[in-house]
Amino acid sequence: MDASEMEDLGQQQPAASYSNQLDAPWLDEDYLQNVSFEDYEAASYTFGAEAALLEEIDVEALLVDDRGCTTTAIPAHGIGLDNSGQVLHSDPAIPMSLPFLIDGLNTPVRRRLFAHFSQKTAWVLTASGLGYNPFMETYIPQSLHDITLLESLLCLAASHLSRMQASLDREVENEKKTLLEAAEDRQETQLGALALEQNDDQTLSRKSLLVSLLLLCVYEISEGAGDICWRIRLDSARRLLRPTQALSIDLTDDNFLLEFFIYHEALATATAPSIHIVPECNEEFWVSLSSSRQSNSTHMVGAYDGLLRMVTKLSNLQDRISTSGQLDGMLIGEANDLWIELDRWQPSECDTDPADSSGRQSLCQAYQSALFVWLFALMYPDRITSDRLQQAVEHGIGHLCKMQTQGGLSVSLFPAFVLGFACIRSKTREQASGIFQKLLGFSSFGNVRLAWDMLQRWWADYDSGVCEVWNWKRYLESHETSLPLT
Repeated sequence: MDASEMEDLGQQQPAASYSNQLDAPWLDEDYLQNVSFEDYEAASYTFGAEAALLEEIDVEALLVDDRGCTTTAIPAHGIGLDNSGQVLHSDPAIPMSLPFLIDGLNTPVRRRLFAHFSQKTAWVLTASGLGYNPFMETYIPQSLHDITLLESLLCLAASHLSRMQASLDREVENEKKTLLEAAEDRQETQLGALALEQNDDQTLSRKSLLVSLLLLCVYEISEGAGDICWRIRLDSARRLLRPTQALSIDLTDDNFLLEFFIYHEALATATAPSIHIVPECNEEFWVSLSSSRQSNSTHMVGAYDGLLRMVTKLSNLQDRISTSGQLDGMLIGEANDLWIELDRWQPSECDTDPADSSGRQSLCQAYQSALFVWLFALMYPDRITSDRLQQAVEHGIGHLCKMQTQGGLSVSLFPAFVLGFACIRSKTREQASGIFQKLLGFSSFGNVRLAWDMLQRWWADYDSGVCEVWNWKRYLESHETSLPLT
């Protein structure tokens, strides 16, 4: 390129390409919070290609990694523009590369997964919305010093990213398998080592291990395979919380971690097989929960105000009814007591944030309606058409439709499925369909897709008269499907 051509290029650049670089959306912080990683890659590559064109560099030789950074040296001189858009040259050569910054993120695909977790996955795990997110504030920082936690976190991110992509990403799939095997091996080693430790200095390590075990449980939920692997993962996490075990840790001073565990533990009982003995914490545990609560919860739902306690009571009642084969006076009395408790229940969580009260209130009302529907199904398994029941279904579905907060979608699958299972009218089915489409778009987790598929199959079977008894546990068993509703 001769001097006249360079001068012409310098005169044209400020009005177009250079201006676009200054106004490039990938340099805007708000854009980075919302843009997909693929868009960020494309934008970064475009920036590199424009710079290469100015120096007549072969673009094919300019490699750009997953964060838009060049991984090969640029020939000749460095590239830059002055305030007028003229091309500048600097004599110092650009370094070939830098060592990776964070332990465990030593490959482009791992850095890609780490970015996905912080930008996407962490925000669908809790009902925190745009406020304080424990994964962002606590567990990602801990992962810098705990490779087991980091690999579990990345494994979940890989599953979530795979669910969001339209086509198979072999690089992500291969890394997911590698991360899963590595995390499992490290967890087993740590569990063995902690079993030999009897001092209190291991509390932080045990909590970190508990988080990694729960993350792999959520990984199985994200995979949505319909098998029992997620239950096995949850059982492994429970080993660290049994009071009689040497591994036991006290979480009464960690509101979120205890709440996160209880949420998954309690709702796991809602779809447990009928012959399954529901693991229920004793009364003293639930009392201690209420007394240890330092503030109203905003991360999950129902752990500290008795809602999830009622879920475990319902699960135990259903199992005893299934075992006995019929209702007797004692079981009916317990059901009525549970209805009184449900009718009097007040969701303390809804008063936490006035700005968020409408969404939380709708969520709590939907849960209350779903538990009533479940209780009614135990008393009258052949009366799904009851006007009293359908009124509760319409009430609960209506509240889910009105819910305005994104955070509430993180914990809405349980009421959406239970209420949807009782939908026999076209209006409520259409509303339930819309709710599931929102859930699918929000989380992309495989268990949401599995729940939606099972619900549609049930509607078709009910309409054709194949299923007369209204019991989702039995229906899931008949299809050999294990469905987590978290």
